[in-house]
Amino acid sequence: MSKYTVKFTDHGYKSLSKIAVSDSRRVLKKLKILESFSQSTKNIKKMKGTSSQLYRLRTGDIRVLFEKDKGNIWILEVGYRGSIY
Repeated sequence: MSKYTVKFTDHGYKSLSKIAVSDSRRVLKKLKILESFSQSTKNIKKMKGTSSQLYRLRTGDIRVLFEKDKGNIWILEVGYRGSIY
């Protein structure tokens, strides 16, 4: 049973479509992990300097920025390591 539902913001979906197809497939597989969100996963870290529930998921050289709220995980942005922050 999943604790969260993964949803994309408009910008999050658009940024996912801009990366290579093979990379986006890998990201989508990793997003399944987020449905049973556990901050103890080594590839998920809370972003420093923010008061909100902003996190990042690392998969290779791709980063996924997401926000956790009331049963939903909102994908805010997907991009390559050097350009996302």
